[in-house]
This record gives sequence, structure tokens and C-alpha cells, in this order.
Amino acid sequence: MDLKKDIQQQFGKNADSYVSSPIHKDGKDLQKLLYMAALTGNEKLLDVATGGGAYS
Repeated sequence: MDLKKDIQQQFGKNADSYVSSPIHKDGKDLQKLLYMAALTGNEKLLDVATGGGAYS
């Protein structure tokens, strides 16, 4: 069993969709999220690896 290969097969096939998706690649959603979060500069972040990333 090759865990790395299994993970790449499961999630890699979706990565191109994130990169080419107008919603993700234009980044407008990211600015909206920043606005909604009302950031103060004291936040902590946990990356739970839920996607290909907006700027993969």
C-alpha cells in the first residue's frame, strides 16, 4: 500500500479544477472572507488541508 500515491490519486484529480475555476482563481472570494473575518492581527490559523488551495 502506497499511502502517498493513494492520497495523490484521491485529491490530485481535483487540483486542476481549483486552479481553473473562475471563483477560485479570481480571488474575489478571498477578499470577502477577509472582510467577513474582521481580522485584528491576533488570529491563529490551522490549515486542515481541505482543498487544492486558491493559488496552487
